[in-house]
Amino acid sequence: MSSTEIASRRILIIDDDLELLNTFRYILQRNGFDASTASTAGDALERLRTETSFDFVMTDLRLPDTSGLHLLKWIRTHHTHVPCAIATAYWSAESEFEALSLGACLYLEKPIWEEDLLASVHRCMKTVSWRVSEALRIIDQRYREPAFGLGLVARHFGVTEEHMSRLLTKETGYGFEFRLHFTRVREARRLLANSNLTIKEIAAAVGYASTKRLDVHFNKFCDTTPGIYRQRVRQ
Repeated sequence: MSSTEIASRRILIIDDDLELLNTFRYILQRNGFDASTASTAGDALERLRTETSFDFVMTDLRLPDTSGLHLLKWIRTHHTHVPCAIATAYWSAESEFEALSLGACLYLEKPIWEEDLLASVHRCMKTVSWRVSEALRIIDQRYREPAFGLGLVARHFGVTEEHMSRLLTKETGYGFEFRLHFTRVREARRLLANSNLTIKEIAAAVGYASTKRLDVHFNKFCDTTPGIYRQRVRQ
């Protein structure tokens, strides 16, 4: 990204830690970005409604007046083109899954050092290459196939698995295995909430050869089992 492009990019950072806000604003402005800050979701919404469109938004997960996830959902509904990241000192697998399901480009665990902040901003504002875009499309289309794996995607482009994996991680922040299982678990959650399929049938429907495999990855992303999740969402 050229210095001219950077200078035209507007960034909004939302956090109730005023010292952190000032530090992030200083770092971003020193690196040429037009950075603004807000300490509550209410302040952020006012800026988003009344000011010129932002090119990137990063919000803390826990805000004084609402959850960063609620703010993310509003932004993804009303400013669909604006990439958003969630930052938190209270990481959990479920909140990361929720953030990415709502459209966050990254989920960042604090503390966030200067190089990580700048790398995250550049990654989220950069348009992915056609190869990565096509790889993500293939994952969305073929994740239900039990034999689907990185090798099939790599062969599609005529590159090695290592090269394809590095490319996905570099441009999106997440590797192939994460993307594949995230997509499968996201669909499993939808089916658990909205269908009468058994857990065994759901496992097969999203590409797992056994309920044990679904359990492992579901617990990794959601901190619970498919059965308990179904009970909770149907109460």
